[in-house]
Amino acid sequence: MHDNNSKSLALYVFVADAFVLSWQFDMIEQMINELAIDQIYYYEMSHHPSVEASLFLSLLFKLDSLLSNCQLNTLGKQALDNLSVKTVKLAKNDFISAINNAPENGAIAVNLTEHNLDNSFLEKISSPVFSVFIGKETQTVSSLTGLVEFISGKNQITTGIQIEQASVKNNKILFSSTTSIDQPSLCRTVETCLLKTSVFMARSVAQYLANPQAMVVSQNLASDSLSNTVMDQLSFSQFFSLSTCFTSRVLKRIYSKFTVDEQWIILLGMNQCTKNATDSIVPNQQLSSFSKIIPPEDEFWADPFLVEHEDKHYLFLEVFPFSRELGHLSCMEIKPDGSYTTPVKILEKPYHLSYPNVFEYQGSYYMIPETGDNQTVELYQASVFPYEWTFKHNLIENIRAYDSSLIFHEGLWWLFATVSVTEACPTTEELYVFYADSPLSTQWTAHANNPVVSDAASARPAGKLFRQGKQLIRPSQDCAGSYGAGINFCDIQILNKKEYKEKILNTLTADWDNTLSGVHTFNFNAKYTVSDAILINKSKGALS
Repeated sequence: MHDNNSKSLALYVFVADAFVLSWQFDMIEQMINELAIDQIYYYEMSHHPSVEASLFLSLLFKLDSLLSNCQLNTLGKQALDNLSVKTVKLAKNDFISAINNAPENGAIAVNLTEHNLDNSFLEKISSPVFSVFIGKETQTVSSLTGLVEFISGKNQITTGIQIEQASVKNNKILFSSTTSIDQPSLCRTVETCLLKTSVFMARSVAQYLANPQAMVVSQNLASDSLSNTVMDQLSFSQFFSLSTCFTSRVLKRIYSKFTVDEQWIILLGMNQCTKNATDSIVPNQQLSSFSKIIPPEDEFWADPFLVEHEDKHYLFLEVFPFSRELGHLSCMEIKPDGSYTTPVKILEKPYHLSYPNVFEYQGSYYMIPETGDNQTVELYQASVFPYEWTFKHNLIENIRAYDSSLIFHEGLWWLFATVSVTEACPTTEELYVFYADSPLSTQWTAHANNPVVSDAASARPAGKLFRQGKQLIRPSQDCAGSYGAGINFCDIQILNKKEYKEKILNTLTADWDNTLSGVHTFNFNAKYTVSDAILINKSKGALS
C-alpha cells in the first residue's frame, strides 16, 4: 500500500477506445490504490482495435461456461469514466507531450491496446511503457488466454509485466508468473489467469520505480503461438484441434463425474538411515514403500505432521468430513508396530482448518494451522500436549495466507506461505516470505521481493523446511494442472532481507501405483516419514 505522504502520480494509458476489459479496469484500480494515482490521461488508438474472440471461440466459451458453471466476467467491458479518479482524453501530440513534461518518476505509461506500440510512439516517449504479456509473447490477447496451452495439454501458462522497447525485437521482462491450467475448463482458466494478472502491474511498477535496474529480469522470448498468427479467426486445422481437445475434455469430465471418486489418504514410511555424514536426519523418499492409512469413506485425511514426544510418535492431520465441507484438525498416535490410534479432534472452527504445523519453542509446543479463509495466520499453544490447544494470538492479520512454514536462519525466524492477494486469486501460486525475531512475534516484516516465487509448479509449501547437510530444503507443492500433482524439494540458495533464490532438486509424484494420483505434503522425524496421496476409486460409491 502506498505511503500517504508519497507524491501523487499520473497514469497515461494507451487504449483501443474509451472502454477497457474488466480485468484491465481492475488492474487500473489496483494501481490507483497502490500507487497514489490521482489523475488518468488516455489516448484512443483507433487503428489498433482490441482483438475480439472469433464466433467459434465465443460459442465454445458459452458452452464451457455452462458446463463449468463459470462466467467470463473478465472479458466484459468497463468505461474508463467509471474509475475512481478523474480521466481525461487527450489527442496524440498532447498525450505524448504530457508524458514527457511530467516530473521525473511522476508519470506511468501503460499500454492496454493488446498490441505492441509502434516505434513511432516508443521513440518519442521518455518514460518506460509498461504492458502485460500472456503466454511468453510480446503482446496480450485476452480472449485467447491459455488457448494454445489448453489445446496442447500443458499444465500452466506464463503471464507477466514487460517494458516495451523501440527497434528491439525483445521487450524487457520485469516480472513473470505461471498460472495453473484448469484442464477441464478453458473458461475457468481465462478467469483465474486474468484476475491474477490484474494485480501484477501495481506492484511491478512500484518495485521498478524504487530500483529500476534490479527489476529487469530478462528479455522477452517471443514464441510461435496461436495468438501470434490468429486474430479474428482460426484455421481449419486449429479449429479441428481445438474442437477435438475440448470434446475430449468434456467427455472425460462427464465420465469422471459419474465413475470416479477421489480421497486423500495418509502414507507412512520408516526411515532406514537416520543420520548422514553431517549428522542430519535423512528422510525416506521412497514413497512406493510406504503403507497406506485409509480414512472412512465419508471423509479424507491429509497434511500430516509428525512430533516425537516422550518416546511416543504423534501424527497431526487435517480431517475433512464431506458432509461438513470444512476441515478440522486431529491427532493420532503411531504405535511402535506401525499401527495407529483413532484420530482425536483437537481443533475445529467455523472456517476451514488444515496444515497443522506443530513446532517446539522454548520448552512449549505451538501450532500454526492454515486459516487463510479467515484472513489470519493464527498461533495456538498446547495446554495439554498433544490433544488440548489454546489460541494465543494472530501472527499476521488481514492476509489470505496458506500453509505457513517456519525456519530459523542466520539469526531470524522466517515464515513462508502462499498468499492470495484477492479472493479471486489462486491460493497455490505466489510464495511470500516474512521475517521476525521470534516465531511468536506479531510484528512480521514482508520480504522486499515478495512474492519471491510466482509459479504454480513450486510456490505452495508442502511441509516443514529442513536442513540436509549444508543445504536448506523447502518442500513445495507442484500444483500445475491439478492441485497436489507432486512434491518438490527446493534448495534455498539465497535467503536474506533483500534477496531470495531457490532451485528445485527433485520432485516426487504418485507414479508407482495406478490407484493413486496426487501427493502434496512431506514431513519426517528420526523414525518415520509421512506424506499423503489421492486414492482413486473408479467404482462410484458413497463419496461425492
